[in-house]
Amino acid sequence: MDVDIWCLIPGKFLKSLAQGASTTCYVALSPKTEGVSGSYFADCNESRCSSLANDESEALQLWNQTRAL
Repeated sequence: MDVDIWCLIPGKFLKSLAQGASTTCYVALSPKTEGVSGSYFADCNESRCSSLANDESEALQLWNQTRAL
């Protein structure tokens, strides 16, 4: 399957420097996130992770592949 992945998700990669840093700065500096730990944020909002992010078998496979590098 020949798919150009950049055509599928352009908004995630075509951000300015300020836009790219905004979520990290928001989480680090906002009083609204004080005491928040272990949460996922996207575009300055607390968001749900994909199901793959919580899949133990996928995590183990990724770990093993990374170690093999």
